[in-house]
Amino acid sequence: MEKKNSVGAMFWKIYFWIFLLLAFATYSKTLQVKDLWAWARISDFIISVPSLLGFYLYSYKRVFFPTKFWKIYCVLFLIIDFCQNTILVPAFVEHNYNFLNMLFGFLIVAPCYFANYLYAFKFRAEI
Repeated sequence: MEKKNSVGAMFWKIYFWIFLLLAFATYSKTLQVKDLWAWARISDFIISVPSLLGFYLYSYKRVFFPTKFWKIYCVLFLIIDFCQNTILVPAFVEHNYNFLNMLFGFLIVAPCYFANYLYAFKFRAEI
């Protein structure tokens, strides 16, 4: 049982750093584009930064902010990010954005969603 927990803990830590590098690369590129939809990218960045913090906190088993904050944030983040990635981006992106693009993006981001959910709703019970 101990080995299983340490492998799981290591997965979250490694995936956090990979995801952080991907997020940094993506945001550093997309936030430089000045067009009609710049406000959407800036709001996405502002809304997503706490999710990176939640991902980090869950990965390293740290506590920051009250549980109530994370529960409210997690629900709002999942709703807003889901709507943005399934409605706004496909409707207004300049290149061909199909279901496979959306699925691939979701598979990359899903562990972040899951870590934020676990941090908000399950983590405190483990302490």
